[in-house]
Amino acid sequence: MHKHIEYILSHDGQDWFIEGFNTRFHGENLKTIEDQISTAIQYDHEFDNDASIEVQLRFDMDIIPRWLHQYQAHYFNYSFTVENTK
Repeated sequence: MHKHIEYILSHDGQDWFIEGFNTRFHGENLKTIEDQISTAIQYDHEFDNDASIEVQLRFDMDIIPRWLHQYQAHYFNYSFTVENTK
Protein backbone atom coordinates (compact mmCIF):
# COMPACT_ATOMS: atom_id res chain seq x y z
CA MET A 1 0.00 0.00 0.00
CA HIS A 2 1.17 3.53 -0.79
CA LYS A 3 0.33 6.43 1.53
CA HIS A 4 0.57 10.18 0.93
CA ILE A 5 1.18 12.75 3.67
CA GLU A 6 1.48 16.49 3.31
CA TYR A 7 2.92 19.20 5.54
CA ILE A 8 3.49 22.93 5.39
CA LEU A 9 7.15 23.90 5.02
CA SER A 10 8.22 27.21 6.48
CA HIS A 11 11.32 29.18 7.42
CA ASP A 12 11.92 31.15 10.61
CA GLY A 13 14.83 33.24 9.34
CA GLN A 14 17.40 30.68 10.40
CA ASP A 15 16.02 27.17 9.89
CA TRP A 16 13.52 25.38 7.70
CA PHE A 17 10.80 23.69 9.73
CA ILE A 18 7.59 21.67 9.60
CA GLU A 19 5.26 20.61 12.37
CA GLY A 20 3.88 17.10 12.44
CA PHE A 21 4.11 13.72 14.16
CA ASN A 22 3.42 15.64 17.40
CA THR A 23 6.77 17.39 17.09
CA ARG A 24 8.53 20.13 15.16
CA PHE A 25 11.23 19.15 12.70
CA HIS A 26 13.78 21.81 11.84
CA GLY A 27 17.17 22.12 10.22
CA GLU A 28 19.48 24.31 8.18
CA ASN A 29 18.60 22.40 5.01
CA LEU A 30 15.85 20.23 3.59
CA LYS A 31 17.97 17.06 3.76
CA THR A 32 18.02 17.34 7.56
CA ILE A 33 14.23 17.61 7.67
CA GLU A 34 13.87 14.73 5.20
CA ASP A 35 16.04 12.52 7.42
CA GLN A 36 14.06 13.46 10.54
CA ILE A 37 10.72 12.69 8.85
CA SER A 38 12.03 9.39 7.45
CA THR A 39 13.17 8.31 10.90
CA ALA A 40 9.84 9.29 12.48
CA ILE A 41 7.93 7.31 9.84
CA GLN A 42 9.97 4.18 10.58
CA TYR A 43 8.92 4.39 14.26
CA ASP A 44 5.27 5.34 13.69
CA HIS A 45 2.92 2.32 13.75
CA GLU A 46 0.44 4.19 11.54
CA PHE A 47 2.68 3.31 8.60
CA ASP A 48 3.34 -0.36 9.46
CA ASN A 49 1.39 -1.71 6.47
CA ASP A 50 2.59 0.83 3.90
CA ALA A 51 5.33 -0.16 1.47
CA SER A 52 6.18 3.46 0.70
CA ILE A 53 5.10 6.86 1.90
CA GLU A 54 5.05 9.89 -0.40
CA VAL A 55 5.83 13.02 1.61
CA GLN A 56 4.84 16.39 0.15
CA LEU A 57 6.14 19.58 1.75
CA ARG A 58 4.19 22.62 0.55
CA PHE A 59 5.84 25.99 0.99
CA ASP A 60 4.12 28.40 3.39
CA MET A 61 3.34 31.36 1.14
CA ASP A 62 2.33 33.45 4.15
CA ILE A 63 6.00 34.15 4.94
CA ILE A 64 6.53 35.92 1.59
CA PRO A 65 5.22 39.48 1.25
CA ARG A 66 1.83 39.48 -0.48
CA TRP A 67 2.98 41.77 -3.30
CA LEU A 68 5.51 39.12 -4.42
CA HIS A 69 2.79 36.49 -4.96
CA GLN A 70 1.91 38.02 -8.33
CA TYR A 71 5.36 37.16 -9.67
CA GLN A 72 5.50 33.64 -8.35
CA ALA A 73 2.44 31.41 -8.02
CA HIS A 74 4.42 29.29 -5.59
CA TYR A 75 7.88 29.53 -4.11
CA PHE A 76 8.57 25.82 -4.20
CA ASN A 77 7.16 22.54 -3.09
CA TYR A 78 9.33 19.61 -2.09
CA SER A 79 8.48 15.93 -2.21
CA PHE A 80 10.25 12.68 -1.47
CA THR A 81 9.40 9.03 -0.94
CA VAL A 82 10.19 7.03 2.18
CA GLU A 83 10.55 3.30 1.59
CA ASN A 84 9.26 1.47 4.63
CA THR A 85 11.86 -0.93 6.07
CA LYS A 86 9.58 -2.50 8.71
